[in-house]
Amino acid sequence: MKRITLEIAVDCRADAITAAAAGADRLELCADLAAHGYTPDLELVQAASEIRGVISLAMVRPRGMGPGSAGAAGFVYGREEWSGVMSETQRVLEAGAEGVVFGCLDADGSLNLGQVRELVALARGAQTVFHRAIDLTADPVHATRQLAELGVSRVLSAGMSFAGTATELGARCGSMPARAAAPWQQGGDGWARRLERLGELVRGVGTKIQILPGGGVRASNAAEVLRETGCTQVHSSGRVGGRFDVSAVEGLRAAIDAAR
Repeated sequence: MKRITLEIAVDCRADAITAAAAGADRLELCADLAAHGYTPDLELVQAASEIRGVISLAMVRPRGMGPGSAGAAGFVYGREEWSGVMSETQRVLEAGAEGVVFGCLDADGSLNLGQVRELVALARGAQTVFHRAIDLTADPVHATRQLAELGVSRVLSAGMSFAGTATELGARCGSMPARAAAPWQQGGDGWARRLERLGELVRGVGTKIQILPGGGVRASNAAEVLRETGCTQVHSSGRVGGRFDVSAVEGLRAAIDAAR
């Protein structure tokens, strides 16, 4: 039976090495996970590229989610800032990243399709992952279909509504404009509803694009996530109390192996 892919977010070389040894198949490289991550330094990208048996993808985000994040959920980029995103994408790929993790929205919370198209073209076949900004769109199923058409490899989602995601990230995300609630947004953000949404996303896009569940995935619930969503991969920070915990990664690896 096919191995379930375990992706772990890390923000330093030591944690990257430890996560790989503990069973991670893929690393999301970030700076400052306490601020929900932004573009890592090139030293981390280069170091991770040398770890055998693990794929490393670099977050490309010019700012974290701390105070001062501007625009709809902090993912709206003007021309100058987007030029910086493109430059950072080029640099991390040249440094050894096998793909990039990004997100870009228009002020109304919809995808900025032009920017997505531009970044995918620059990546030239490297993996491209649209991160949890997808949960801030009004209709993530429709948005994910659009991303699939543009050649994006994967979408990372917590299965949350934009209201719930904004609450989870606090005021750091910026305010979302008022709009009518789509079916995705209805039903609250309880755990069962989140899994239901992720299952809807998987069924809605089929095999056109990969769906990566993330946000609260732990050893204790990983089997349920896989069973209820139909996904074949999971994402976690492997952090407990704000700090990387190798036992959390080891436990998650064991849990998803047992769930196959």
